[in-house]
Amino acid sequence: MGAVRSAPKEFRELLKELVTLNDILLALKAQLDDFQTTNNHPRLLALGLLDKPGGPLESCKEIVNLVREIIESLNSRLGKYFLGFSRARNIEQCIKRIERLKSMLQIALYADQMTLSSEVETYIRIAHEKLNKEQRTIKSHLKNIYRALKELRNEIKQSRLNRESDLDGKRREGHLCFFSKINYASNHRAAYELHRPGTGKWFIDGRDFERWQSTPGSFLWLHGILGSGKTILTSTVIEHTISRHGTSPDTAIIYFYFDFKDARKQTTDGMLGSLIYQLLKNLPEIPKEVVMFRKKHEALEAIRTRTDDPSISDTDALWSLLVMIISTHFKRLFVILDALDECIERSTLLLTLDRMLGYKNPQCSCSFLFTSRKEYELEEMFLKHAIPTVRIRSDDVAADVKFFVAKSIEEDCKLKNLQLDLKNDIISTLAQQAKGMFRLAKHQLDIIRELRRPKIIREALKSLPQDLDETYERILLGIKNEDDIKLMRRVLKLIIFAVRPMTIEEVAEAIVIEEGIESLDEDARLNDPMSLLTICGGILSLTDRYIGLSHYSVQQYLTSERTRQGRASQFFIAEEEADLEISKICLTYLGFQNFDIPIANAKIGNRFEHFPFYYYAAENWFRHAKGESINESLTKLATKAFVSYDTLKFKLWISAYITREIKVFPREHIVKEYDILRFLLDFEVPPWETRCAPDTDFILWLAYGSVRDREGPVRDRKEQDTVRRTA
Repeated sequence: MGAVRSAPKEFRELLKELVTLNDILLALKAQLDDFQTTNNHPRLLALGLLDKPGGPLESCKEIVNLVREIIESLNSRLGKYFLGFSRARNIEQCIKRIERLKSMLQIALYADQMTLSSEVETYIRIAHEKLNKEQRTIKSHLKNIYRALKELRNEIKQSRLNRESDLDGKRREGHLCFFSKINYASNHRAAYELHRPGTGKWFIDGRDFERWQSTPGSFLWLHGILGSGKTILTSTVIEHTISRHGTSPDTAIIYFYFDFKDARKQTTDGMLGSLIYQLLKNLPEIPKEVVMFRKKHEALEAIRTRTDDPSISDTDALWSLLVMIISTHFKRLFVILDALDECIERSTLLLTLDRMLGYKNPQCSCSFLFTSRKEYELEEMFLKHAIPTVRIRSDDVAADVKFFVAKSIEEDCKLKNLQLDLKNDIISTLAQQAKGMFRLAKHQLDIIRELRRPKIIREALKSLPQDLDETYERILLGIKNEDDIKLMRRVLKLIIFAVRPMTIEEVAEAIVIEEGIESLDEDARLNDPMSLLTICGGILSLTDRYIGLSHYSVQQYLTSERTRQGRASQFFIAEEEADLEISKICLTYLGFQNFDIPIANAKIGNRFEHFPFYYYAAENWFRHAKGESINESLTKLATKAFVSYDTLKFKLWISAYITREIKVFPREHIVKEYDILRFLLDFEVPPWETRCAPDTDFILWLAYGSVRDREGPVRDRKEQDTVRRTA
């Protein structure tokens, strides 16, 4: 290096350029080394061009080698070589060449740095976009999660609200059903289906009805003979009142049809409970007073039972509650009660009517309309309160009866094809002979419908029955087959004196049960229960599978003294005789060997389906065994049916009884009213106090009490109570 320092200036400049070139090359090498350690480095195009054969890098190599040779020669032959070199080489050109190489290398380095910067920028941009995309994805996921959580929270909230709503609905329905489980609307639907458009206008358009509808606090009594169409006219009144006043939010229209076919619709309490039920249905919430009434009901029952005070009754409490609801929640009320004469509690009904007719409420304008036959006690009550009265006269409804007959002919597939003059004869004759009774006109039309020749029809028009009694007598005497007569007698007894309405399947099963048989004979069953309606369909009706009499006048005819002494006396029905026969049918049925066959619990319901009369027999056998009807034969049947409380037959009866009727009559009521202990127990049991165990236990004990080992009758009250408590 000492020789270099003493070298000429040009040579020193050359060396200086070489040092600078070396720095540039080192920078390039460092850059190359850095990118070679990375798999994903960008492509360095400029450096690639420098490294081509004969390119700048190769020139650099040549210059470096040349300079190395010069340096090595300086140490040995410096003077001589230097003189030779300066001549052979143009140092300045070499320096310029190095400068060009430096420029090219610097440009390449800068270009690749730019490329690198661009690549980095692109990478950063892509990474940023990817990051943004991932952020958006994450935000979307978070949003979906939030939405799902919100929906889940809403579902949980709605589920809670639904449960609360269901619970409130069940509570509400529980309060409603506490007052009435009667289908109050079924009678209305059935009656209005029989209504013919255009009929009843004589009453609807009349002054009395218009005054009743438009005058607050008004009353009206509509009465007529049997079969005069009172119930159908009532349905027309209800529909008209609903269409005129039903849209007002503070107005209620409630109604009740007393019905001889349904024991639940024959009582005053049943009527009041149904009216309360209908009013509560009009309210958005059950009033607190109603809830309190329900809570206090058991206490009221206990007070009444303990004191035996007739002034404390359900009727009193129900009436007071009805008045409270009316006064508190309504401004206008229409109450329509049909067939008062079909209520079996005449004294209680009259007391309630007296309250209704004297009822005045400054908060609510109430209008009451009543329909019934003209009976002395009812007439006296309405006269006492000076209630306006409308009598259904034959002249009033003559046009309606004529229209009814004409419309029925046109709708009948047989009669509509008759000659016009014959149709007119039928219409005029039936309208004249009906004397204002739609029921009589209908039965006469049924007679005509079965005739096939015009000549016979004209002859029949001259000998039609003159009243309903003669009509029913003809229908019953028209049954010629002895088996049909026997079956129909049983059908009529069951329909009239059944504890509740019976389905046609239940009745069809019961009427083939014979005393003394051990099991049900499948061949004894009817091929089709519906065939019962063909035996004497004119006096039977079918509504929602429930079989009944077509009209209250049929029941009155069958249980009347004139029938017992008439030509159809074999169809006369006495209550005690009917109850005895029905209780025998029930106990015989419950004692069948069919019910001793073991069966899985899951299939018990199927067994009951195969024996449709079982539920009725299980629930009501003791209700028909009452009074003097209890005799030795009935006692034997009961003992046979419940020979031991450990038999399958007994357990099956308990299963059916408890499943269908958990709450039964109070014990003392059963003992007083049904007197079953006369044949199930060898000793008398006094009316039990209200502190006794639940009623169901009594029914169980009562059933197997007859087979318990006893030494003899209990003589005194103390011993009786001891037996009761240990039973």
